[in-house]
Amino acid sequence: MKRLFLLVPFFTLVLSCNSDDDSLPQPEAGDNFYALKVGNEWVYRWYFRQTENQAFAFNGIVDSVKVVGMEDINGHNYYKMRRFTHGNSETNLSTPSFENGEAFYYLKDSLGYLVDNNGFKHFNISNHDIFLTGVHGDLNDYKRLTKNVVTIETEANTFECLELELFSVSNIWQSPSHHHYYSNGVGDILRQIGFTNSPFHNWERRLESYTIQ
Repeated sequence: MKRLFLLVPFFTLVLSCNSDDDSLPQPEAGDNFYALKVGNEWVYRWYFRQTENQAFAFNGIVDSVKVVGMEDINGHNYYKMRRFTHGNSETNLSTPSFENGEAFYYLKDSLGYLVDNNGFKHFNISNHDIFLTGVHGDLNDYKRLTKNVVTIETEANTFECLELELFSVSNIWQSPSHHHYYSNGVGDILRQIGFTNSPFHNWERRLESYTIQ
C-alpha cells in the first residue's frame, strides 16, 4: 500500500508566505496556542483533487471535533477530544480520512509541543530543530517547524499560521516536503494529504467553522 502524508504544493490555499520571524510574534508555551479548552469545537471538510481540471471539490466527508473533558493518564492531564466523522461512502474508500462514527483521542500542550497520550508529537511552536517521529524499515519520518508565517484562507476565516514541515528519508531517497498549518488560539487550520513520492497532494482537510471559548 502506498504511504500517505500531508503535502503542500505552491498553488493551493496559501495566499502569501513570509520567512521573516518578526512578521508574527512567536507564541510561547502557556498561551494556549492549540485552543485546548473544554467546550471548544471545530468542523473540518475534506476535499479531493479532480483529475479533469486539478481543482478541489468537497467530497462529502466532515469531521466534527470537540474538547469534551479532561482525563488523567499515567499521572498526566490530557484533554479528551471527541471526533465524529460522517459522509464516508463507497465512492470515498480511497480517501485517507477517518471512518464514519465517533472516536476519542487525547492531547495536551507539553512545553509548546502538541502531544498525545502515546507520546507522539503532532506540532510544536518554537523549536526549529529537526526531530524524528517514526521509523518504517529503512524509512525515517521527520518534522521541523519552519520560520515561515503563512496566510491561509478557508471558509472559517483568514489565518496567520505557523508551518510544520514533514518529510521522510531513506538511505538513498528523500521525499518531497509537506506541511501542517496551525494558528495561534485556534489550532489546526489546514492539512493537505498525498502520496509520499508525489510533489502534489490529492486531498485537503480544511477548517470550515469553529467555536472558541
